[in-house]
Amino acid sequence: MLAIWLTGRGIGLAFATIFVTWRIGDIVQTAINVSIFDYFRVERDNSVASVTRSIVLSAWNYAELIVCYGVLYAAHPGWLDVVGTSPGPYYFSAITQLTIGYGDIKPLGLGRFVATTQALAGLAFLALVFARFVAVAPRITTVHSDERP
Repeated sequence: MLAIWLTGRGIGLAFATIFVTWRIGDIVQTAINVSIFDYFRVERDNSVASVTRSIVLSAWNYAELIVCYGVLYAAHPGWLDVVGTSPGPYYFSAITQLTIGYGDIKPLGLGRFVATTQALAGLAFLALVFARFVAVAPRITTVHSDERP
């Protein structure tokens, strides 16, 4: 709905595209920093985030990526072969990022490149979150073990 309102304005299309593209880059960059570079920190007791916080924020960011790409598709209706405007771009975004791909909506032109980057960003994001969780898993078992010193 926001994308439809913005595209009706003069500069809304450019603003929506720039803002959403910036936000997508910010989400991916933050996931890389927290997942990879936090692991290589010298001070182990001064990590960026707790495991629970990382998982909750990762789920939020994953959903936010779906919405951001949905806004991009809604702002550029020529990128998709879809009938209707309201749920189609957001549905396509979710199906693409979850790598389901029913085939009922097809990307066109530049939309193919955007859909490919969305699928790759979604897979990379899941891999980074999983790597972060696996990296801290030994600390979870040591903290919550039944053995008492």
